Amino acid sequence: MHIGLCLLVALLLLAGPVKAGDDLQKRIDFAAELQINEPGSNLNPVIDQLLSDIEQATPGQQVSIRLLAARNLGLQGRIVEGLEFIDQILAAEPEPGQRLTTYRLSANLAMNLGDYERAFADLMEAVALIPETGSPFEETNLYGLASYFHGLAGESFSAISYAQRSLESAQETDNPRLACLAYGRLTAAFEADDRLIEAEQSGRQGLSYCEQTDDPVTTGWIHALLASVLISLGELDQAEAMIAQATANHSDVYHQGQLNSQRLLARLMIERSQFEPALEKLDNLISAYEKLALWERLAEVHWLAARAAASLGQTRLAYDHTLKHIDARERFLSNERALRLAYLEVEFASKQREQELMLLREQARVESLRRETIEQQALFRKFAYGFGLFLLLILLLLLLHAVRRRRHFQHLSRRDGLSGLLNHTSFFEAVEQTMGKAQRDGQPLTLLMADMDHFKQINDRHGHLKGDAVLRQTAAGLANTFGKQSLIGRIGGEEFAVCLSGVTIRQAAELAEKLREDMGTTTSTIGRPVTMSFGIAEMAAGENLDQLRKRADDALYQAKRNGRDRVELAPARQGE
Repeated sequence: MHIGLCLLVALLLLAGPVKAGDDLQKRIDFAAELQINEPGSNLNPVIDQLLSDIEQATPGQQVSIRLLAARNLGLQGRIVEGLEFIDQILAAEPEPGQRLTTYRLSANLAMNLGDYERAFADLMEAVALIPETGSPFEETNLYGLASYFHGLAGESFSAISYAQRSLESAQETDNPRLACLAYGRLTAAFEADDRLIEAEQSGRQGLSYCEQTDDPVTTGWIHALLASVLISLGELDQAEAMIAQATANHSDVYHQGQLNSQRLLARLMIERSQFEPALEKLDNLISAYEKLALWERLAEVHWLAARAAASLGQTRLAYDHTLKHIDARERFLSNERALRLAYLEVEFASKQREQELMLLREQARVESLRRETIEQQALFRKFAYGFGLFLLLILLLLLLHAVRRRRHFQHLSRRDGLSGLLNHTSFFEAVEQTMGKAQRDGQPLTLLMADMDHFKQINDRHGHLKGDAVLRQTAAGLANTFGKQSLIGRIGGEEFAVCLSGVTIRQAAELAEKLREDMGTTTSTIGRPVTMSFGIAEMAAGENLDQLRKRADDALYQAKRNGRDRVELAPARQGE
């Protein structure tokens, strides 16, 4: 439906006071259709009128009106207000179908807000309602949302699995919009797993369904997904056409979709060596992503800006963008860790509830047996007591198992999933504690910062899977060289750090040189040796972690400037 026609109908609906004979359901259905076909602020007057008439609606219609309002606020970025409507709906305890829809929308809004624990909890509540509803429409949307959430949590296998289940549900209907959504989730899951050929095939299949709908937001999203995949495959002309389509679909409709199209266009310009216009576009995107606190996107645009500036010979600007990329990337990784932890905690809580329910059932059965044995002979009474002790043992074992699983999840949250080393936060927390002990005991302590040389070229030439294999091999080399008594962490993409207590800077340099020489004579998983640069600083009296880290970082940068594949020692602090 053309937007001009939609507005005309909306104005007719708002032309006068609501009469008792007005068909409220027709206006709700109209608003739902308008929200799909012509989303945007033009829908506000229609929803405002429905909200003003909500007292005349049935309980089911009231839920539908509040769902329309919550989704409209979410599209406009007013997520907190949208969640307030969600809470009103859930407080009214709607029927299972509407409750499932409400939990699904709530999970989506909570994820965009960064409330990961609520997002995963609401998602699991919605999944539990699927058997009660049996709706292919809701199954498609819900499994698609589950795919998206698990992809953000780093569960790529689960993300692809849920996307395929979403597609299976969509294929049970003749609804092209559902197929469009399902193929979009599958495309995103394949791209995140670097399965680019499958991602392109899935995206093109989804686009054929999207073009049969009047849903500009979803169609534009598919165009943007395909554009990203095509840029990675080097199909730049086709990618440009997809970006133009995405921009047209999202114009004045979906703010983040517009930003996404501009980001893809800047990325395309850089691939075509159009560095100056790319920098101008990226500057606008940086301010927009900072306001929205979208750290992953902000990190990407800073990295693109650093590439463009370096290509133009603007070294200082490239350096500034690189530092800002690192900061935004660390914020994103902190969010990703929080997301992963929320996923694990909700999963654990769900399993714990299942165990508690099982224990309650067993306890009820024991009580029933106990009452029966009172009326029976002493022999049966003794049997019941023995059975009760057996169940108590089961309870203790289950509780012990639950405690061990919680400890296991806590251990996972402190470790980098790829290398098995300490992650950024856990490493520097441990270093700070170790520094305090070393200062009290009067022992030396050395901090070593290491960065792989030209690692981006490894990913570009050999792919991310080979790059990950190189990172794991390097992590193993660090562990073998510095031993179990040291603290070793992966603190960035290709950046590692080692803390050595009781070791002087000279002793640490000998170990680093040995590792560097071993790497130079060892064939890596890409068929040739890889190299690393090292910066080492020894803790001075009264020095804090930030000061020590900066000196080690400065030494690392000096190693990079001096040609890489070398070890540089930080000078002693001034005044010592």
